Amino acid sequence: MVLSISKKVSPSHPQDRIYYNLALARNYRGLNQYKLAKQHTMEADRIQQESGTLRGADQKAQINVSLGHIFFEEKKFKQSKKHFELYL
Repeated sequence: MVLSISKKVSPSHPQDRIYYNLALARNYRGLNQYKLAKQHTMEADRIQQESGTLRGADQKAQINVSLGHIFFEEKKFKQSKKHFELYL
């Protein structure tokens, strides 16, 4: 659904691109496609770092919790713990 909507209306604002990538990451994580989930989460992180938008703390928290879940599901517990602690 996210992909079909983005073909009609692509995200142009940095915040929209961050949440677009996080939505894709969440969907890929649900499909156990962790490589794609990680790729989109890292893209959201890159956009967030470059844009420095007003809601940066909230976005960074969502990025960290996403990475925490991905690493946990991949059984990479040390990396998972790091991102969950950054989330807190």
